[in-house]
Amino acid sequence: MEEDYCDRMALIGKALSDPTRVNILIMTGGRPFTISALLENMDTYQSNISYHVSVLWKAGLLERVDEGRWHNYKVSEKAMADIAEFLRVCGGD
Repeated sequence: MEEDYCDRMALIGKALSDPTRVNILIMTGGRPFTISALLENMDTYQSNISYHVSVLWKAGLLERVDEGRWHNYKVSEKAMADIAEFLRVCGGD
């Protein structure tokens, strides 16, 4: 395995190791979202949501589209495909 690939999978694994971050991915259901939209549906502070979204974004699990002052995020289809491939390889198929 290439070192870059292993590093990327480890970074994704770390990002997914927190229940709040997993919840963010599940809640958005692949639809674009803003921090403000998450804040309406989560019982936590804006700074906490921003932190977790930043971790997901830095791990490549989210893509960001800037629209003026606002950042819209969405789940990265490529990252999800990479995870699926990783799990397939680990499963021996």
